[in-house]
Amino acid sequence: MSEDDLPADLEAYRSRFRDAGFGLAAAAALGARLGLAGAPERSFDGSNLLFSFEGAWLKLYPPAWRESYEVEAQVLAAWTGGLPVALPRLLAHGPLGAWRYLATSPVAGVAYAKLKNSLAPEAVDQLADDVGALRGALARRDRLGLRCAGQLWHEFARARVDGAERIHLARGCPPLWARRIAAFQAETRPLLDRAARLATVHADLNHAHLLLDERTHRLCGLIDFADAVDAPAEVELILPFLDCFRGDHARQRRVIAASGVPAPFAGADFAAGMMALTLLNRFIRFDDWFDREIHLLGDDSVRAVAERVFPSAQ
Repeated sequence: MSEDDLPADLEAYRSRFRDAGFGLAAAAALGARLGLAGAPERSFDGSNLLFSFEGAWLKLYPPAWRESYEVEAQVLAAWTGGLPVALPRLLAHGPLGAWRYLATSPVAGVAYAKLKNSLAPEAVDQLADDVGALRGALARRDRLGLRCAGQLWHEFARARVDGAERIHLARGCPPLWARRIAAFQAETRPLLDRAARLATVHADLNHAHLLLDERTHRLCGLIDFADAVDAPAEVELILPFLDCFRGDHARQRRVIAASGVPAPFAGADFAAGMMALTLLNRFIRFDDWFDREIHLLGDDSVRAVAERVFPSAQ
């Protein structure tokens, strides 16, 4: 496997990512060494090189994302079995030159994103219960000691609040909204202090990673663990609320009730507390994530957006 097959430089990696043949020879050679059946086929889900074999998935991590590899391998080793949904089984993992690889078994199910428009209201209610049960099961497991961008959670949160305007400007957020975000985060800092109950959270329970049974529409599987972190248990609610139950007060409360883990934000503080946590997400671009709310509300406040997305009351 030559350096040309798997470049160490991240910019070179990104420039070649959409090339369907990128990494194929390296994946085929590694698959043969590991005894994976069949020829690899490239999938463009996620940001790593991902290949499917017969009965296995192979993910290749460039050197810059070694931490993601280490987190995913640790989480799979600790979490497989003992959860109310199926997880990939870790088949093999290790170095590949300067890169890292992880081979797993497939998980049955269809991504929520592919089924969401066909779900009956009763199925969405059941999904809220299932997501809540998963959230509760994860919150009650032993913490794995995972850091967020190399920092303990409270260090990470403090740095993100202190540097809010600069951070959101760097992500392309319009200056007006970056200033509003900074003011909102300074105002809601005390709410973050309430969210002191830490757990190891998946932190990316989004529309692509929640797998449903195609026949029953019950939550049956979970994939992609590279963003797992020790953080407030409420962090686990953010993406399901945005992707599955956006603006739906009743179902958001249903998720919380089914988890058996009460949120630290009550009454009128609920929306503000959830938005305060959401703004700490490492990948958020506010005007992109909340473009529909901004369009509906006009040029309004962060708090108004929060109330529409995470309503504090019916």
